Amino acid sequence: MTTSLMTPVRLGRQLAVFISIVASAFPFVLNLFIRLDSERYIWVITQPGRCGHLGSGALLIWIAGQSWLIGFAALVALVLTRRGQPHVFPAAGSLGGVVVVTLAVILAITQPEFVARLIGCAR
Repeated sequence: MTTSLMTPVRLGRQLAVFISIVASAFPFVLNLFIRLDSERYIWVITQPGRCGHLGSGALLIWIAGQSWLIGFAALVALVLTRRGQPHVFPAAGSLGGVVVVTLAVILAITQPEFVARLIGCAR
């Protein structure tokens, strides 16, 4: 057994936790961005193309389903790579995921123009 601090399996486990946290929180952050105030919601649903459909419940359910499926797959990968590993939860991956989600929420609230450009909807 290697004594390296970050083996490929440990790095993969950190990445799996990071992906599961970000993917699980993404639909909530997107919904927060869209529905935080009525002006923003009206702006979103009047956009042409794919951005105008973000306000529909069906598309948000589809996005949430895909995101949660990716998060679940990452957790399954985490469990499957646990074999032979110490029973330590990947702290760096969870910390990184929480930091990214927190920054996304802060940006969705304070900088909606930046988030709109980031997801491909020029504001």
